[in-house]
Amino acid sequence: MDITLIPQVLQDLQEAGLTQSEIGDAIGCSQSTISDMMTGKSGLTRPSYKIISGLEVLAKKHGVATDPDPAPSR
Repeated sequence: MDITLIPQVLQDLQEAGLTQSEIGDAIGCSQSTISDMMTGKSGLTRPSYKIISGLEVLAKKHGVATDPDPAPSR
């Protein structure tokens, strides 16, 4: 997962019905860490493997994309 997509993945997970607390519990961090990552305050420079892999698993479970949209074909 491209770490620049973390805020969007978190937003998409919330739109899928999860709270910040539920996301944090699922990936092993606090609600405040999720909030900070969503707003760009922290966690985006060098997120842990645990956070990245947890987000990938959670996103897949809820049908949330973790890859950027492909470039339109010409």
